[in-house]
Amino acid sequence: MRSRYEAVPVKAGLLIVLVGIVCIGAVDAEIIGEKWTPVTGNATWSPRFDHTALVFDNKMWVLGGSGGNDVWDSSDGITWSKATDSAGWLPRSGHSSVVFDNRMWVLGGGSGADLKNDVWYSTDGSTWTQATADANWSPRRGHTALVYDNKIWITGGEGIDNGSSMNYNDVWYSADGTTWTQATANANWSPRGGHTALVYNNKMWVIGGEEIDNRRSIHYNDVWYSTDGSTWTPATEDAEWSPRSDHQSVVFGQRMWVLGGYTGLKSMYGRQEVSSNDAWYSYDGKIWYPATDNAGWSPRNGHRAVVFHDRMQVLGGIHPGGPEGAVFDLGPGEYVYSKLPDTLDNDVWESVSVIKSPASASVTSSPQGEKVTQFSPVSLITICLSLAACILIYGRMSRRRKQN
Repeated sequence: MRSRYEAVPVKAGLLIVLVGIVCIGAVDAEIIGEKWTPVTGNATWSPRFDHTALVFDNKMWVLGGSGGNDVWDSSDGITWSKATDSAGWLPRSGHSSVVFDNRMWVLGGGSGADLKNDVWYSTDGSTWTQATADANWSPRRGHTALVYDNKIWITGGEGIDNGSSMNYNDVWYSADGTTWTQATANANWSPRGGHTALVYNNKMWVIGGEEIDNRRSIHYNDVWYSTDGSTWTPATEDAEWSPRSDHQSVVFGQRMWVLGGYTGLKSMYGRQEVSSNDAWYSYDGKIWYPATDNAGWSPRNGHRAVVFHDRMQVLGGIHPGGPEGAVFDLGPGEYVYSKLPDTLDNDVWESVSVIKSPASASVTSSPQGEKVTQFSPVSLITICLSLAACILIYGRMSRRRKQN
């Protein structure tokens, strides 16, 4: 007599095994940027933010920041050597840096209200030559610089007008760092500083940032691109990541990245400045996927990121202090705040750059205007079990049809 529980056919069994393997691989899939590991928690250079970082001569470099003008380099991110304690350019933060024409460049920035529009270059980090003391673009900080079409480009930034902060949305370029030409005085994106800019898919990109004056502060999560610096097209004006400034962006793994940044003031339990430690990526600038909402490094802004030794690296930055609380009244409508001190970092972190399965196995594209979703392991297991159940049911139905 045959058992009422008939054996599963070989073909159905093989399908179940195959589905199981795929599901286990999908659950175990690791997205680039999801996991980070510390390279050093205490680099030789002092804790700082609003510095710049470069990769040049097969080394990582840290330049200035927090009002300094020292320069450091490392071939592994662990051991750092001081190229100079006092570069030719004055101490500054909020400057920008690029590698161009086999040289490292420092552009603008400043200390407090003393903003610069000077340009410097060096081939060794210790000896610096001034390309110009007074570029055509106005003194500023929080701007960005990139290299595109064999030229140095700068975009936006924050300046001071009659003692008040103001922002720019102009774009300039130079073939030698000395003579500068304005591509546009008013790009399509709004004036801003603390944004990021990069080159990807043969286009220049501007990502996020903050528009600030003495009365307001607006954070953006828009993304724009251009092929000529004068005409800019929005890829999205509302990316999946929250509006922010002083974040970082790199190109890695054939995609663009947004890492951390300052997301503004919260007012739940006293005024609280908030930064993030999330990581997002995009293949087209329009749809963004979350790699992680909690990287190993602490929430921060004013940090720097580079790609070095086939990994993304995050260097330094600042973590805002605790909530502010009113201490005492100074008169009608006047009061002061106290808060826990900000924390400056001199750590270095790197991403684990291993893809165990294609990114498409972990994320799904969303129609225009909808937010993207990412499958959780529980969802994937549920889907896999459902598929296995369907295969079993199909096998039993097939056997019954044959018996009939």
